[in-house]
Amino acid sequence: LERGHQRVLNRGLLALGLTEHEKLIATLVDIYRSHQPSLALYPDVSSTLQSLREMGCKLGVVTNGTLSTQQKKVAALGLTAWLDVIVYADALGRAHWKPSSLPCRVALEALNGNPTETLYVGDDPHTDFKGALMLGMSTVRILRGEFQQVAEEPLFPPDYTIMSLAELI
Repeated sequence: LERGHQRVLNRGLLALGLTEHEKLIATLVDIYRSHQPSLALYPDVSSTLQSLREMGCKLGVVTNGTLSTQQKKVAALGLTAWLDVIVYADALGRAHWKPSSLPCRVALEALNGNPTETLYVGDDPHTDFKGALMLGMSTVRILRGEFQQVAEEPLFPPDYTIMSLAELI
């Protein structure tokens, strides 16, 4: 099975008529992993995180993906200013990427949190909720981005669904 970025690159190169492209794929993956991304938060994120902070909430992120790539994304988004903890699942080993519960457990421990008093928000119905649910967290799926239109019923459905992060308040 191809991983996400390889699948996208393969489809793109095939669409350009480039059928022998293994070395090119490796080069493009290296470029993707080493570039500095230019990203922006959704419009409701900063104000919602500010409101949650003012309410006394501890905030964290659990993210999958290659460690260096995810670190660059977090930096580009300026998330460290808002968060108490960031768990990069790749730092725990590829076997512990979400849907593993280990990244959520590490975040809970870093926040000194209680699973039954913790809300996990994610967008990917395939990876985001299983680990959190296994630990007893309440889960919220935000419908936006690439997973907004995922139609099939997930094996581990979230407890709640929202359209805007501001609905958390």
